[in-house]
Amino acid sequence: MQKKKLMFKHKFVAVSVVFACFPICINAQETEEKEESLIEVIQVNARKKVESIQDTPLAVSAFTGEGLRDRALGDISQIDQIVPNMTFDSTAPISGSSNAASVFIRGIGQSDFALTADPGVGIYLDGVYIARSTGSVFDSMDIERIEVVRGPQGTLFGKNTIGGAISVTTTKPDEIFRGGIETTIGNFNHRKLRGFVNVPISENLFTRLSVSSNEKDGYAERILTGQSLGGEDKYAARFTARWYATDSLTLDFATDYSSADEESPASSLVNFTPSNVGAANTSFAGLAYNNLVGGNPLAGSTNPALAAFALLPSLPLGTPLYDSRFLSGDLTKSNATGPTGSEYDIFGSSLTAEWEISENTTIKSITGYREFDTDFARDADGSPLNLLHTENSMSHEQFSQELQFFGNGFEGKLDWIAGLFYMDETGNDAVTVSFAQETFDIYAANNIGCDLTGIGGPNLTSAGICPNIFRIDPVGEGTTIDNQSTAVFIEVDYALHKDLDLTLGLRTSQDTKGIDLTGYTIGGGPSIANPVQEEKFTNTSGRFILSYTLNKDLLTYLSYSQGYKSGGFNPRYGLPLEFPTAFEPEEVGSWEAGVKSDFWGGRARVNAAVFSADYDDIQVVVFDGGIPRTINAAKGKIDGLEIEVVVVPIDNLSINIDYGYLNARYTQLDSAVIGSFGNPIVNPIKEDDLFINTPKNSLSAGVQYEVELSNQATLRLRTDVNYKDKVANDAINTPELIQKALTLVNLTASYSPNNADWGISLYIRNATDQEYITSGVADKPGFGLVEVNVARPREFGAVFNYTF
Repeated sequence: MQKKKLMFKHKFVAVSVVFACFPICINAQETEEKEESLIEVIQVNARKKVESIQDTPLAVSAFTGEGLRDRALGDISQIDQIVPNMTFDSTAPISGSSNAASVFIRGIGQSDFALTADPGVGIYLDGVYIARSTGSVFDSMDIERIEVVRGPQGTLFGKNTIGGAISVTTTKPDEIFRGGIETTIGNFNHRKLRGFVNVPISENLFTRLSVSSNEKDGYAERILTGQSLGGEDKYAARFTARWYATDSLTLDFATDYSSADEESPASSLVNFTPSNVGAANTSFAGLAYNNLVGGNPLAGSTNPALAAFALLPSLPLGTPLYDSRFLSGDLTKSNATGPTGSEYDIFGSSLTAEWEISENTTIKSITGYREFDTDFARDADGSPLNLLHTENSMSHEQFSQELQFFGNGFEGKLDWIAGLFYMDETGNDAVTVSFAQETFDIYAANNIGCDLTGIGGPNLTSAGICPNIFRIDPVGEGTTIDNQSTAVFIEVDYALHKDLDLTLGLRTSQDTKGIDLTGYTIGGGPSIANPVQEEKFTNTSGRFILSYTLNKDLLTYLSYSQGYKSGGFNPRYGLPLEFPTAFEPEEVGSWEAGVKSDFWGGRARVNAAVFSADYDDIQVVVFDGGIPRTINAAKGKIDGLEIEVVVVPIDNLSINIDYGYLNARYTQLDSAVIGSFGNPIVNPIKEDDLFINTPKNSLSAGVQYEVELSNQATLRLRTDVNYKDKVANDAINTPELIQKALTLVNLTASYSPNNADWGISLYIRNATDQEYITSGVADKPGFGLVEVNVARPREFGAVFNYTF
């Protein structure tokens, strides 16, 4: 009862805060004439139509390319420092990739990089949906604006926007010949170069080319090999063309390419309880390695669950144990010696055609093709022993086509959009996991054979051969996927009154997920007796919005929206099974009330929203016997609040404050959970666990001041502070993976001469040099280990830009 009272109190306070400004705002706007706003009003496309962010009855944050540069943000993963209730990690757990997004908005997202795991927050590049998390962390090169729409967007954006959507819009070419170059030099030997040139070909055909290179030394070290970790070495190019074919037809073509050959993310082995590392009850570090030194205590066991471990021969006395000696005690230092590196090549093209067929009707076509090839590796055991090394060689292709039909009628009272969406994607992941390979390397070096008859294999004792029965290797392309997605949607916006609008939307989607595990082998044999499987998932999501405009500077709204994230198949297994195991879709329905207001003569803005969401069939990643897998673990409830404030108290001084509050909790646990070995397991989630990547409170504040110097030059000074409550970096709330409350400070200063074509700026990121983790994984059942990825320390440098 007490808990319910507290929850009600939070909601009441949140609602009160949102609507408390109403009389103030109304009174502030009673004058007939309004001064021009000193706060930038960004035009957004969050409802598939261009409108002011202040006229959009959704919780949306938007930033221009200039705004990103003012904050010295290098790629889109850093926007979580300025968007409430959002986390964005560029390295997903267990990946070893430097470009594998893990994004959460309002407590909903995804933490797995696997091809079979769909994002919970959709990322779009010029309207093209990016299907996989790998390859979706874009450089901020030549960006016109970024929009972050919070809450489920199941109607217009479709599947896998259950938490929200990130829409990246790049700068389009125009009729003016111009160009620019930007160079950055900083600590860690940072060298970055960007450039663009805008070339009109004719009076109705314009082109633009942008290029970028970015090199940066690592900030972590492998003690035994001297290798560094966290270094960057990437390149990107983008070409766009805009053709006004007729007065009513516009074509936008874009093609982009990016490539990287860089170091693995900075990772380290950590354990609050050192004795857990390689503990006797762990599957691969204990039963398959440490416990075998001098004799196998399981020899002769008749327990079928331990049959594979019972047949293993002893290891020679003196074999080095896997234990706490490999804990470095420093997040930036590791005793790993195994595979490392992160490489990718990403290519994409899109063609957008917009045809105004009549005064009231427009058709828009968005055709997109994207592909990537990537290789990445990690030494997860953090030691010179080969107990857990992972290597992934992944390829992916996607083709998408969307048709949008826009119109209006009834003398402007009705706006409508309808559309069709199709996507086809294929991909493969050739994965190698060296479970307990050290054991079998020692067998080979000492000519030790083993008797596999206990698990249906041959007796190889006399042959002196003992193959690694746990090792995962690819055959051919490895695991492959073949997916198709189709959808039909419609949304209408009708003016019930001159100040009252009603929006109704509906979308029906069907996803076909196919998997082929023929190329995924365990111990050199098939992992799945029936490796080719297919399953279809269907969903219908709706939305309604009731918005009321009290005056031209005050909008209020009430909405209910639904979303879903598709189900799929688990790609990882520890023992051969008859069929691949599947997980079901997750769904959410969310109520939201909000206000958008400008007042104080255009010097102040307050946008706020309160929301309450029911979250069903929650997909989480957990470990079972050393194998990560996705399960539908629970139902949940998420209540929250967001407030975004901008104030210009005096000319040249701007202050922004953005606050987010989340009360996310599990309300019902699913007891029927199937483990990695095909058997029911105890649901590892507890009702009082924190949602992964979901801080209860988040706050960002920025102050920018422009000084007009005596020579008419401009000096712009900016300070940004970002605070987040503690964050759980895995679903089971492993203590070592809970990042305590954190405050980051970024500083920038820029100088622009009067009417000059050049400028210079200085920046400091993480000015207080905080050491913190961004993601990680705890495999205590398999190895007793906890591995973390650590963020970059303090960085500083100078940026010089020149335009012509």
